[in-house]
Amino acid sequence: MTVADLLIGVIWVAVTAYAVLGGADFGAGVLHLLAPAGLAGRRRRRAITAAMGPVWEANHVWLIFVLTGLLTAFPAAFSALGSALLVPATLALLGIVVRGAALAFAGQLTAADRSRRPLQLAFGLASAATPLLMGATPRRMAWACRRDSRSRPSPADGRRPACR
Repeated sequence: MTVADLLIGVIWVAVTAYAVLGGADFGAGVLHLLAPAGLAGRRRRRAITAAMGPVWEANHVWLIFVLTGLLTAFPAAFSALGSALLVPATLALLGIVVRGAALAFAGQLTAADRSRRPLQLAFGLASAATPLLMGATPRRMAWACRRDSRSRPSPADGRRPACR
């Protein structure tokens, strides 16, 4: 086992930790969106927010760890992934930011504030859209891999297919 194998193993464990731990938060956001109107819905949303409030932002530390680890250990792979995944990764990042801002701002408002419901809606929609966009990244990588593998390596330019 090489050092590169060990590093990619650590990065893979961090990606798995983010998927498992962050998945609970995204699921809570979807439940927040699907909570019924009225007093029962308000109680559910309050319980969901109270349950995930202390730890929801900590899960994104795994994502930051993965990105900085990939950049540090494998800069060429980080560059290639950054180019191939620019659109879905940027949209997922936007979803994470909207989700966090909506939850933080809605928590500062009282139940009587009219702007609370649009913020709760933004939180729920971003919680549903962000995992879908993150799921689009493996699809995008497979598409880029398939496209690159069609171009045969040429001895003249020394290129190799990106995927094997």
